[in-house]
Amino acid sequence: MTETEGGTHRLDPVADFEGFVEATAAGYFRAALRETGNRHDAQDVVQNVLEKLFRTRESVAARGDALTAYGYTAIRWAAVDHHRRNGGRQTKVVTALKTYYDDDTTDGGIPDVNASAVGAQVVKLIRKLPAREKDVVTRRYLEGMEIEEVAHSLELSEETAKRYLRAALRRLEKMIKETDKEVTA
Repeated sequence: MTETEGGTHRLDPVADFEGFVEATAAGYFRAALRETGNRHDAQDVVQNVLEKLFRTRESVAARGDALTAYGYTAIRWAAVDHHRRNGGRQTKVVTALKTYYDDDTTDGGIPDVNASAVGAQVVKLIRKLPAREKDVVTRRYLEGMEIEEVAHSLELSEETAKRYLRAALRRLEKMIKETDKEVTA
């Protein structure tokens, strides 16, 4: 059931939740992707939010709140919760690498130019790392190896491989911040 109100379509989420999901899922996914930086995490966040919205749709509607706007706020907070549950281990560098080397299109088949550009810049910065750090980052994120495999392939202990990885990610984040300052100056 839709009605036009000021040029926008409003669905009745209580009566037609399936239609509401169809109308908002793509927007929610894009918002979650911006918040998480990772397609898989974004899908998890959207799924969790839609489940919660389904359960609370009547009470939200009864308060007079717009369910769509409520959903966007819930996406933001769910992304924060998801990040905290995962130990907050995702850095901007890791997110850029994962986004760049996952699929470089959004769900609709539209290229995600910003993710590709950021990922390409990070790859250029990786080339500037010291040899060991570059090897660890490349094998872990670009080749998709687990940290145990990285350590074994480089004949390092697992702790040493983790130390190189942490150092490389810190160095990359510092280089990204410096690059941002140069661009804005």
